[in-house]
Amino acid sequence: MAMVDAEAPFLEGGEEPLAGVSDFRGRPVYHVTSGGWRSAIFVAGMHSLHCISYS
Repeated sequence: MAMVDAEAPFLEGGEEPLAGVSDFRGRPVYHVTSGGWRSAIFVAGMHSLHCISYS
């Protein structure tokens, strides 16, 4: 098993990172686990609360 990232030794060497994608710490991303509808609902909810608090 070749170690791909010293900070994340639990990752298997057989999986290729996504091209041109890194997380906020600069590490390569191997699969997409964030974003999507969960984040969109969070942003919409926070925007709604922001509008209510300033009205």
